[in-house]
Amino acid sequence: MTRRREPGQIFAVAGAEAEFADWRADVEVDARIAADEVRYLEKPRTRIRVTGTPKMRRHEFTKRENLPDRVEPGQTYSDVRVRRRVGGGLANE
Repeated sequence: MTRRREPGQIFAVAGAEAEFADWRADVEVDARIAADEVRYLEKPRTRIRVTGTPKMRRHEFTKRENLPDRVEPGQTYSDVRVRRRVGGGLANE
């Protein structure tokens, strides 16, 4: 995989991310990747868990550009960008 860095790149706020903008998390992870080309040798297995008390709130957002939700092994995807944002917080009582 070849990485391409583009400082200051901004993803448009829309849909689920717009809801996230008004939500305050106690803990939040916002990860972004960009690649000229990506090729999977096998289907990836991914899992993200946010755990806590029953009163915990969580929110997540994923945006993919030029990468389908289900990738095919052996297929090459070009000019790929992915953003994953996950947050958790205690519910207000």
